[in-house]
Amino acid sequence: MKTVKRVIQIEVETERSVVVACRQSSTGWCGRCNLEIPFLPLAEVVALTRLEESELAQNHDLHLEIQSDGQVLVCLNSINKSLTN
Repeated sequence: MKTVKRVIQIEVETERSVVVACRQSSTGWCGRCNLEIPFLPLAEVVALTRLEESELAQNHDLHLEIQSDGQVLVCLNSINKSLTN
C-alpha cells in the first residue's frame, strides 16, 4: 500500500487596528496628505510603536511637523500607513 503525502498550505491575513486616546492630540493641516488630520506628539508615537525616537525621526514615511515651541508632531494618517506596511 502506497502512502500519499499531502501538503496543506494555510494563509492567514491579519489586520491590525490601533485605537489611540491621547489628550495631547491636535488637528492640523498635513501638507503631504493634503488633509486636515489629527497629529500626535512624537513622545506618544514612541509609546505607541515602542520604537526609538531616533528611528521614528528617520522614517521618511512619517509626516512630521515641528511647532514653533520645538515640539515634533506626527500625522496620524502617516502613522497608520507606516504601521500597516
